[in-house]
Amino acid sequence: MPITAVRRATLPAIDTVKEHLFGGFAVSHSTEDEYAATLHSTEGELKEFLKEQGYSTSLFSALKVRYDRNTENGSWVWRDSLTSGMQLHVVSHARKDSEAIDLYAHWERSSWTHPIKHYRKVDYDAEKGIEMLRGMLSVYHSNHPNSLKYEVQPPHERSWAWALHFISFISTPAAVRLGRALEDPWSRIPIVRRLIDRA
Repeated sequence: MPITAVRRATLPAIDTVKEHLFGGFAVSHSTEDEYAATLHSTEGELKEFLKEQGYSTSLFSALKVRYDRNTENGSWVWRDSLTSGMQLHVVSHARKDSEAIDLYAHWERSSWTHPIKHYRKVDYDAEKGIEMLRGMLSVYHSNHPNSLKYEVQPPHERSWAWALHFISFISTPAAVRLGRALEDPWSRIPIVRRLIDRA
């Protein structure tokens, strides 16, 4: 998506400047507590689903990066109306090891009507967002049985990022640094890779 490509190119630099000058973030994390489902469908089928449900591209949300350094492929929001006080935010991460797409979701204040509360995560609710998205997927799948195949997978079947998620409870910077280190070339040495995969 062109919008996502622009966000990928610009937001990390903006994040660095904001952090040093006045705090805040332009890059944040997709975490295990926001995981909703894994699609075994094409990006086109995902877009068809989002369009039919009334989602729009999220222009102003932070760029989401998992702790395993997988960067989002798209970010969308669903609202009852443009003036609604709340929104469902959905983020997709394409798997590097397969054709699957992992979806993450949370319910939050609308970035249009409550930008400050949205930014401060007032009324943020990952559990409700996951429940809403899974409900939409279920209804859509029953109406379109030959498209949008999905499942809810346990963390260890998706990525080793789940282990870094637990480390983030102690220290988010440590989880980020470890994620970067595991993506460095030395981590591709077979014996090291086997140790990572067993973790």
